[in-house]
Amino acid sequence: MAFNDTSASEEKQSPRSSVRAWCTIGSISFVIALLASVAVWYLFLRGGNNDEEREAFDRIMSLKSEGDTDLFAQSLNEYLDTYNSDAYHFSQLKALGDRFFTEQADWNDARERMTVTSMRHFLASHPEGFFHVAANKMLDSISFSDALRLNEKAAFQAYLNQFVQGTYRNEAEQRIAEIEKLELSDNEKTEATHVLASFFNLFCKEKIDAVQDSCANDTSVSSYASLLFADSIPMNLEELNTDKKMLDCRFAEASVQKVDTLGMVCYQLYFTLEREFEEPPSSVADTSSVVVDDAEKDAHVWVKTERHDGAALLSDSMKIISVSIK
Repeated sequence: MAFNDTSASEEKQSPRSSVRAWCTIGSISFVIALLASVAVWYLFLRGGNNDEEREAFDRIMSLKSEGDTDLFAQSLNEYLDTYNSDAYHFSQLKALGDRFFTEQADWNDARERMTVTSMRHFLASHPEGFFHVAANKMLDSISFSDALRLNEKAAFQAYLNQFVQGTYRNEAEQRIAEIEKLELSDNEKTEATHVLASFFNLFCKEKIDAVQDSCANDTSVSSYASLLFADSIPMNLEELNTDKKMLDCRFAEASVQKVDTLGMVCYQLYFTLEREFEEPPSSVADTSSVVVDDAEKDAHVWVKTERHDGAALLSDSMKIISVSIK
């Protein structure tokens, strides 16, 4: 009887054991499915396939390629504020942002200094950085501004050598051409000085026709000459000739340079003229500016020398346009 009771008890417990087994299997299956879902989400659905996150990432990378640093910084900040470390591209964009904002601080510092040195230092520190295009353009502009300030042929040539495709290349070449046009050769200096010296010698000898032949007839340039020498006191050349006997009229000093007058190249001379003449000693009122030959002091006539500062303008054909003496 005992044997039969045991078998009956096992038969009664068998259905409940089956239920527990199925529950256990179901629980394990659920956990496995949950873990699999988490793994799939972590590996594939963590933003990589999230349309909004992916679109934000693509926009940021596109702006980086285009070099639009303002919109790039704005979009990058929006992304970092919106997504956290679980986003698929967060770590990549976080590292990119750290590099960008460090470089941006250096760029702002270089731009504030606005010198060739600061731009060169920035480009050396960030050769292929976010702002290298803007920095090269700024370096181009600053270098040309420095050349303009010096206004020398060598400075413009240095700019052309450095910036083969420079923004201001045409203007630099034009400036060099203008400077070369006004470069004075030794022969030109000698000729201009000789022409003016001959003019005064002919004048002193009263060779009026020869004096007229040495003068230009360009009234437009002559009118400009009156402005060029406005700070001097004009003296009619006739005043150099008085009832005193003119012995000689010669240069003591002279400087020559080329100038551009109303688009025409002329020669500008500043000179000191020595006028030597005879005068009785009794007529001398003030001898402070008069050089007297000691050998003539006891003579009835003194030989005196007066010095006059003057300026002259000669045409490109070495014709006299204007002479001012004071």
